[in-house]
Amino acid sequence: MKLLLTILIVAVALSAVKSVKVDVPWNQNDFPKESVKVQVGDIINFVVTDGDNHSIKYVSQPKGVTPYESNKFNGNFTHIFGDAGEYQIQCTVHDNMKADFIVSPKPTEAPTTEPPKAVSNEPEVTKEPVKEENSNISSLVSVNFFVILSLLLLSLF
Repeated sequence: MKLLLTILIVAVALSAVKSVKVDVPWNQNDFPKESVKVQVGDIINFVVTDGDNHSIKYVSQPKGVTPYESNKFNGNFTHIFGDAGEYQIQCTVHDNMKADFIVSPKPTEAPTTEPPKAVSNEPEVTKEPVKEENSNISSLVSVNFFVILSLLLLSLF
């Protein structure tokens, strides 16, 4: 019974963790020229359609954030920024492919309306809500909190 209750509490905690999926074009002639604004924990989906190998590395990142370099991919790949701040990334295969990301902290409450989109000639960056399981630090902290809380409650019985 205790195990079933623990599993139920963990499942509820995991289902409450939500992120946004952000599609970003990542090709030699099609990559963001303007800063991309995302939130901590958003899933950045680098969309590769030119059939070439691509990757990312941090050229600059907030103080205290560990430098990062991904593997090379011949297709779409994802990345999650775990800390707020300004990042500049670059493809390790193509030095001309650079993009700036402004990563803000997750708000405590979701906004009720989405601000109007500005008209731009830049590649479109799309956002789509998705459920996420253990994909970022804040999710892990939330899940760990619920697991520890449930274990403490179960130990009282």
